[in-house]
Amino acid sequence: HYPLRRQRQMCIRDRIKNHPQVWNVQSVLKYLYSFVNKAESLEEENDGGDVYKMLGYFCTIGLLRIHCSLGDYHLALKSVSKIDLHKKGLFTQVTACHISLYYYLGFAYMMMRRFVDATKAFSNILLYISRISNKQHPGN
Repeated sequence: HYPLRRQRQMCIRDRIKNHPQVWNVQSVLKYLYSFVNKAESLEEENDGGDVYKMLGYFCTIGLLRIHCSLGDYHLALKSVSKIDLHKKGLFTQVTACHISLYYYLGFAYMMMRRFVDATKAFSNILLYISRISNKQHPGN
């Protein structure tokens, strides 16, 4: 398994070296923002389908992740300000998305020294993980 995995990693590295613009931060941000804006404009017009709505929604969470990675925590929180965290939203339907959302929210709050909010975000996701694991392994 190790030689195959190493070979695959080398192939991925070669592709990235040959196409450096693929993960260019400005390009990624441009696409994420354009998808979010497209979804918002279609939602205002009551046009389009659920595909654009979902794409824009998950791109919003992608923006949170990227802004946290870049160290712009204020913009990270601003990017997800339209998501109502108190309602059961789309993010609750995808476990990895749910965990990522609250992890990066908690991280951004912590880096902005909003420790109470960070604790709430981390507690929320820990409770969610606990509930999921209890459903999967009810006897434990």
